[in-house]
Amino acid sequence: MSREEDGQRVLDLSGPDNLIYTNIGKNKISDERLKKVDMSDVLTAKGIVQLSHHRGADELIHRSLKELATTESLPFKKFNQNKVYYYILAMSHSLFEAYKNDISYDKISAKAYPNTFRRKLIDFAGEIVEGGRNTTLRIAKEVQEEFDIKELWERCLKPPIVLFTAA
Repeated sequence: MSREEDGQRVLDLSGPDNLIYTNIGKNKISDERLKKVDMSDVLTAKGIVQLSHHRGADELIHRSLKELATTESLPFKKFNQNKVYYYILAMSHSLFEAYKNDISYDKISAKAYPNTFRRKLIDFAGEIVEGGRNTTLRIAKEVQEEFDIKELWERCLKPPIVLFTAA
């Protein structure tokens, strides 16, 4: 650690050392909740370091969001329009994740990125046929069998029940 001319201390972070700054262990209510769900190991230095090693997993969510948006830049010049676009993107991503986990859980990996999901479960050939007061979607037999499209449709008609409880 060195000092600048004005006396301000400066950390030399150019080397292989890391600094982990956290508030874990400083809130009694949170600490008790962690202990209650058998996660008291994260209240130790070793547990905090292990959490830090998995921090790259958070970046996978950002990658997934960018893939869902199909671009890395926001489309509008004004902040408010971009804010709305981002909120819609975040809601869409939540729906996408919910669909993977609640509906297509046994058809495609829950870890699949939007491009993979889109390529397999959205971008397949089909034909919409109208007749006899019915509208029918015709899909290739191979796609129907591989992903059991009828089963996915049935699951969509019966979404899982979401319960909200007080914390």
